[in-house]
Amino acid sequence: VGLSPEVESRKSIDQLNREIFDLTNLEKSFVDESKGLVKAGKSAKRNKLLETKSLERKNKMLELADKNPGLFLTYSVPNKIQNEKFRKKVLKNMEKEVSVDGEFVVFEVPHTHLTKQELNDPKNNKGFEYFINSGNKRYKLKFADGSVPLSPSGVDVKVNGVALDNFLVTSSAGTKAFQVKDVKALSKRNEENFGVQKIAIILTKAPGSPTPDLTLLESHMQHADDYYRTITNGKVSLEWDVYGWYENNYDGGDIDGFRLFDLTDDYIDFSQYSKIISIDTRNVQTTNGGAYAMQTSTFITDDGDVRLGIAWFGPNHFRYQNNINVVVHELGHTFGSRHSSRLECSDGSNKIPLSANLDNCIFYEYGDYFDVMGWLGPNEGGHINSIYQEDISWLDEENILEVISDGTYTINAYEKDGVVALKILRVINDLSRDYFYVEYRTPLDYDSYISNTQSVRGPTIKLNQRFFGEIPVPLGEISTSSSKSGLIDMTPDDYPHNYGLAVGQIFIDPLTNLSIETLGVTENSALIRVTLFYPPPPQCFNDNNCGEDLKLTIGYVHPFGKNGRINLWQGNETYIFNPNTNKWSLYKSEDKLKQGIYYG
Repeated sequence: VGLSPEVESRKSIDQLNREIFDLTNLEKSFVDESKGLVKAGKSAKRNKLLETKSLERKNKMLELADKNPGLFLTYSVPNKIQNEKFRKKVLKNMEKEVSVDGEFVVFEVPHTHLTKQELNDPKNNKGFEYFINSGNKRYKLKFADGSVPLSPSGVDVKVNGVALDNFLVTSSAGTKAFQVKDVKALSKRNEENFGVQKIAIILTKAPGSPTPDLTLLESHMQHADDYYRTITNGKVSLEWDVYGWYENNYDGGDIDGFRLFDLTDDYIDFSQYSKIISIDTRNVQTTNGGAYAMQTSTFITDDGDVRLGIAWFGPNHFRYQNNINVVVHELGHTFGSRHSSRLECSDGSNKIPLSANLDNCIFYEYGDYFDVMGWLGPNEGGHINSIYQEDISWLDEENILEVISDGTYTINAYEKDGVVALKILRVINDLSRDYFYVEYRTPLDYDSYISNTQSVRGPTIKLNQRFFGEIPVPLGEISTSSSKSGLIDMTPDDYPHNYGLAVGQIFIDPLTNLSIETLGVTENSALIRVTLFYPPPPQCFNDNNCGEDLKLTIGYVHPFGKNGRINLWQGNETYIFNPNTNKWSLYKSEDKLKQGIYYG
């Protein structure tokens, strides 16, 4: 009976561990106590065998770190035991328990190798890889439980785990093993997203091979420049220089950019650029139409430490017109945008716009028809949504109105100036805050295509999950945390058509009973009524005057039994509101909260 790869790995590592321990013990037993000398002949052979076995084990452990990080942690030997048992020749091939501080980096890998099920599984992390820059070293991060870190590039993190060569394996992205240390670093990162973005376009090919056809390189770049000038109202523009063709012998993709620097550092002053576009005929990840990108991070070059975003393409992306928006999309990743998804939810038998429990929903990658970070047709590359533009800081409080009370609100067409979106707090979970964003798209400039296949009747609503890890983030800084975007489909049985929230139509959130209603639309604006579901304002507790000292936010207890944050406080006391009894009460640490909504 054939054994599974996991069982084979277990047997192999078990055997190697035993052999290394046995050889080490034998080596120690060959010390001649009377003379204090090692019997040289047999000892030399055992030393050589020890080194060979430890190297064999190292290679198998590296394979586990990449393919099965959970099993890698299972077979990792603690530092204390290593130091007690092993000699230097073995120790140099062993993994080490470490605590690493550095800059977190998100890398989007091509999705052409993923199945449709993998691509649309919200728990799947095969579409992205994660790194940490620490000093002169770049580690590839792996998470034993398969969790997905949703922090963006640029944050400072602390990771406790086990390192071997360039791999750093930790238990989970959702525990203190992976901690975001400073979200304020994102504000500095966002400053890089303004002004002229200088791009080094680097062309590489095999020695003696024909020069590929890049007929549309210039026109595609001009399109990208005009796109970003338009959607940011002139806050961003692109300039570029073309280098190459350079000939080199390496085959396949360049995952981290280092080979690009090795090849071209003598010819290019990278300190003059903020982005790189790499075009190579042999990149196996792009020959089938894939393209991929790395958010801006720090690289060490001959010109010093430079911060660069990198996008990888094949020549075909600049040979055919239907790839024009792929260039815009990948550059969007270098600015910090993730994919714009579409939510597809079910009540068990029917599709519905949104479920109270997001476990009943799928975030379909690329599913947002209104966004170049989602839908990617040759003539369909709409404005990047308000969620990501806020994250990047292209939109701010002058453009996005945060709703904190019931009322009627006017938003301008998304393609215009002024207030173009509403932001409404939905709920606070254990490690995130969820918001609704309301936009009113009209068929103007880069959104002009939306009138081709659908009747634009009203605003669209997106669900935004903002993740901030194990550290509390003040509400005023929440835009610096990581985001995930999901378009709520008001006509889920008629995808890709999404007719928006028509005049007179009311969207009611099944979790909070919050409602959004379209009262009227023109070609320039939409009138929207928002009704929040908040409890009655507290009056007093323990004979104290509540007054203005109380902070009003909203909390939610997770269905899997994790206690949500309770966010009403006065002095050192914390209170919760129970919507079932319509009463406030003092929260005690021993209280067992049931699943549901709690307000404070």
